[in-house]
Formats: sequence, C-alpha cells, structure tokens
Amino acid sequence: MRRTLWCVVLALGLAAGYWWCRTAEPVGVIEDQLTAIEEGQYPRAYTYLSTSAQAAVTREEFVTAIQTNSVVMETRRISFRSRTRTGSTATITGILTGYGHCTSEATYQLVKENGQWRIQHFHWSPPICTNNDSTSSRRERKKSLQNRHPMQT
Repeated sequence: MRRTLWCVVLALGLAAGYWWCRTAEPVGVIEDQLTAIEEGQYPRAYTYLSTSAQAAVTREEFVTAIQTNSVVMETRRISFRSRTRTGSTATITGILTGYGHCTSEATYQLVKENGQWRIQHFHWSPPICTNNDSTSSRRERKKSLQNRHPMQT
C-alpha cells in the first residue's frame, strides 16, 4: 500500500513538472515584457507582441494600456496558476500584484512565431486595491519611484 501511494505521488509530481516545464518558455516571455515595462522600456516591451498583435494595437495604444494600469506599470509579484500549451499556442492566466496591495488579473495568449514565443493577445483587468496599504508598502513604492528609469515611448 505504501509503495502504491509513493508511486502515485511520484507520477503526479512528474506530470506536474512536465506541465510546468512546457509553459516555462511562454511565461518567460511575459516576465521579460513586464520587466521591460517596469524599466520604462516600452518600445522593447512592444517587441514581445506578435506581428498580428502589433497590427491590431499601435505602440501608442499599448503605452496607454500600460499607463492606465498601475499594477502593470510596477508589478511586484506574478502568479500564473493557469497554464496551458497546445503545440505552438499557450494560454497563461494569473494575478499581477503591485504596490499598495493592488492586484490585476492577467490573461495572455501566446503563439510561436518564427521559432520565438510572442504575445498574441493580452488582457489586464483594472487594478483592485485593498485598504491594507502598510507603511512598508508605501516605503517600497517611494523607493521604486526614486530608482525608476525615465520612461521611453
């Protein structure tokens, strides 16, 4: 009985690891884009969009979408708990957390384009903030704003 249980646990662990690894590359693209946004590198962040996404959303519209969502502009934590990948497409959904206990739901659809993962579609919900803004969160935000690179458009 213990051996069977151990085998089941091992099989589930291997399956979860396989599933997680299959989505690591698309998630990395999203993380790289969010890093570029955090650094104010909007032109670089825009390059993570697929060709068809760039045709549908101008760079100016992309920058506006970023600047109207404080969580996307300064993401502190990322949690992508829903990840699916089928062939050359992936859908990643989760929560972005910003300063002041603000969160934004995020959904990304990615495609492989010329051997590279690119963001085909993205949606960021408006930030939802709780009233639990601690002194340390305010201090972290102030420090981040002081260290922020100038925005580039």
